[in-house]
Amino acid sequence: MADQYDLGQILHYPIRVEVYSWDSRHPLHWVSYNDEGRIAEGLFLEPPALPLFTLEDDAGRRLCDALPESVSAVAALMPASKSLVRLVRRLALSSLLPWELEDIHTALQNQEYLALMRHHPYLHLNHIRLLNRIRGPLWPGLLNLVDEHTSAVEMSWLCRMIRDTLAMAGRNEQVLAGIHSREALQAQHDRLVERFNRANSRNSEEKRQDLAKELSEEHGDYPKPPLVPIDGLEPLCSWLELLEEGATMRHCVGSYDVPVALGEVFIYRMIHPERLTISLECHNKTWVLGEVRGVCNSSPSEGALDWIRRWVNTDRRS
Repeated sequence: MADQYDLGQILHYPIRVEVYSWDSRHPLHWVSYNDEGRIAEGLFLEPPALPLFTLEDDAGRRLCDALPESVSAVAALMPASKSLVRLVRRLALSSLLPWELEDIHTALQNQEYLALMRHHPYLHLNHIRLLNRIRGPLWPGLLNLVDEHTSAVEMSWLCRMIRDTLAMAGRNEQVLAGIHSREALQAQHDRLVERFNRANSRNSEEKRQDLAKELSEEHGDYPKPPLVPIDGLEPLCSWLELLEEGATMRHCVGSYDVPVALGEVFIYRMIHPERLTISLECHNKTWVLGEVRGVCNSSPSEGALDWIRRWVNTDRRS
């Protein structure tokens, strides 16, 4: 025997959940449906996005009311609470990718994430996406950087800006503590770029060589290029070249030693027809185009950008 619960008013899209009683052949097994049919199911104590034990029918009867005390004691181990239910009710959803449902469930069990979200006036799925992507550091104004209109491209830009700002500040999280808007993040990033490049330009080549030796001792050998270069494009092949690229182009790529060492990022440079710095990023073991920037973070021409995209896509297919 199974009880049915309509979650449409809570989640703002058509969805029903059937939950088998605790004394059935499949105790607390649940199945969810939308207007087109079955969409998911789970076993005992596996929550369908909302904790099962918060469910109640139209008459106000809760699933847990009929449970023996011993079963309720086990159920209490689940991350269900009235405050969590209130938070989920405030969460505006958008279209989900298949793997995001589990990410949302995991995020709703992270107490640091919940502490931020409970104090934010308007919650959207994009706030959870941001938290899951950056993971840390967290600060009071972080959730102000996104809203329901934030695109995937803008989300990637935000994550890179946070990463680069931290790198140039020597991982000092205090540089982000007062950031409450994208404009403030951009301004802080630009101040650090100016300071970083001013210090780097004052260094003699000999000093940069000393710093490159320190990076080699810290990270080991410089990684091998992931894509085969073509005419006009060449990979940076040493820690010294990474520092020199930042000094020459007057942007923050010289601070990318950690993501480069971790194999998350690789840097190429375009010599002609334009002078550009190109970052590739590794996602799911595949190298994709990250950023393309000219001197002082200027934007590339559409022609150069299209050429670079075709190079990355062609190499990936080969």
